[in-house]
Amino acid sequence: MEPITLFSKILFCTDFSRESVAAFSYALELCRTSKDAEIILFHVIPEPDAQFWKTYIYELDQIDEKAKEAIDQQFAEDYLSRVPAGTRVSTRVAVGNAGQQVISLVEKEKIDLIVMGRKRKKSPGVFFGDSAKATLQKAGCPILVIPED
Repeated sequence: MEPITLFSKILFCTDFSRESVAAFSYALELCRTSKDAEIILFHVIPEPDAQFWKTYIYELDQIDEKAKEAIDQQFAEDYLSRVPAGTRVSTRVAVGNAGQQVISLVEKEKIDLIVMGRKRKKSPGVFFGDSAKATLQKAGCPILVIPED
């Protein structure tokens, strides 16, 4: 079957958890079946709440080089090694609130679909973490949330 253009830009949000790594298969398959689609791997470094520590977190181009290398290595090990040749893929890293950063990137990059993993909560009635909730409420595009199992 010939791929169709369903999604041009697929944003895959990761915290490098087991759930995120498992959800990546869905993003890859959607990219494969969408002609000329691109997957953007996105990780947000949480900004500390305490004002004192905020002075130690800088803009993305000033992130400690060792931390940036560790994130790039994690991207390579968990995701890039699984991407078939010819697939358009890129990575992004931001600092701040994950939900806000996702919404910002969706608007800036004109994302067609967000894919993210979901952890199962032990509390009844709680389905999503804070980042997923914020993203679900404000995203201007479809979101595919993959449960843990």
